[in-house]
Amino acid sequence: MRTLQRPGRLHHFLRRSMVKAVGQPRGEAAPRATRHRRYNPGLKEVNMKTKKIASRFSLGILALVSLAALQLSPAAYADPVKTVTFACTKCTGKVNETVALNKITKADGTAGNVTDQNNLFNGKQFDFTFDTAAKTVSLSGNGINMTGTIANPVFTVGQQTDDANFVANWNVGTLPPAVKGALGWKNGMNVTSPSVQVLWDHGGGNVQSVNLDMVAQNPESASLLLFGSGVAGLGTYLRRRLIRRS
Repeated sequence: MRTLQRPGRLHHFLRRSMVKAVGQPRGEAAPRATRHRRYNPGLKEVNMKTKKIASRFSLGILALVSLAALQLSPAAYADPVKTVTFACTKCTGKVNETVALNKITKADGTAGNVTDQNNLFNGKQFDFTFDTAAKTVSLSGNGINMTGTIANPVFTVGQQTDDANFVANWNVGTLPPAVKGALGWKNGMNVTSPSVQVLWDHGGGNVQSVNLDMVAQNPESASLLLFGSGVAGLGTYLRRRLIRRS
């Protein structure tokens, strides 16, 4: 007759046989058919440490990714930037306009003698060019060639003068490094002219005036705080979940 090597096997065998024949006694849970595993406290401690290290490592990766996203985001520059105003009162150049049903449908032209009102360029003059049909705009001259796009053009027809008002979104990457340094701007920034105004003779002709502001958008502190709070909350949730599983 074979002898059981571990104590308690005969007891479990008889108990399972009784349950199959008679049924489970009231108030007792059914036995679980599991394999016998040797308990190794050292191995369990190693697994706990590994999971904790993994959770901390994942939090570090999440923090680095968040910082990289903020650094690469166009609105992530917290450095103070300057708003630059360009205008001309004795402008040169002409504007061509297309009229249909007494309304201007498109206009294009070039205005010269445009100067920086902030005196960042020591009174240097620039040429301002726009085309509402192609939706392009540029400011060039004296080593500067800044391009952009036009949005939401609105035209007004007067008795002596006509005008156009539109939004311009500028590409900072087209500026020379020295100019960007003087303005405090960086590549990837959103530089916008909320209201570009061009005035010319009625029916198309000489440019009377040009006025536009270039504004570099800074991030809102509340938006950055909300983003940081969300990242911290997500990291805490993941860490607690990993620890609970361990």
